[in-house]
Amino acid sequence: LNIHHGYYKRILPKLGYKNIDVNDITPNITPMLNWFYKLSLIPYQIIKLLGLQERYVNTTMAHFGKKFAQKGWWRFVIISASKKN
Repeated sequence: LNIHHGYYKRILPKLGYKNIDVNDITPNITPMLNWFYKLSLIPYQIIKLLGLQERYVNTTMAHFGKKFAQKGWWRFVIISASKKN
């Protein structure tokens, strides 16, 4: 599955959806990503030292989430659309 920026806006009309609205809320989520990053600093260093990143995925992603969002690799969006049955 290759989901990229603009994917839903392009695919939803093909599935019969109309009134498609995609809102990027990444700026609203950024403070939480910063907080998660700060919380993960020490635990992630221990996990990394022990080579357990694959086992502690949530802590690993908390550590990298801020960086991924800043680089535009992640976006947080709210998608709304309507479809008649």
